[in-house]
Amino acid sequence: CPSHKNYDQTSQALEQAISVFITANIQKHDLTKNVDEVCQQIYATLYDYPTLKSCEGLLQYIKDCVRLAWGLSNQSPPFVIDYETRTFRKEKHVRFHMADPEKESIKTYLWPALLEGPGGPTVQKGLVIT
Repeated sequence: CPSHKNYDQTSQALEQAISVFITANIQKHDLTKNVDEVCQQIYATLYDYPTLKSCEGLLQYIKDCVRLAWGLSNQSPPFVIDYETRTFRKEKHVRFHMADPEKESIKTYLWPALLEGPGGPTVQKGLVIT
């Protein structure tokens, strides 16, 4: 159907334009709600440390982390953090010095891998224990 094809092209063009706009304005986007949500999760988890609520260094660190995560997730393709792969792959992982070099099964991640898009090239290898 010709009209359906035009609709698909128009929707793809709109999606592309929105993606370009968001990427170009990453630094301008208001992330206050996101920062507040992260803070509340931290305060709830570490409720035994009430002084964290007045720690300016922690707040700035959270703001920086949220801004970085927002920027990475709005790239094209979006960067993704991989910590679920359970088999060691040398192009994606580095073994921790105490890991068993003979094992291929990943027991745990000490640091996740950063990929350029789902299934994309590795930007930073994950540190794992096998």
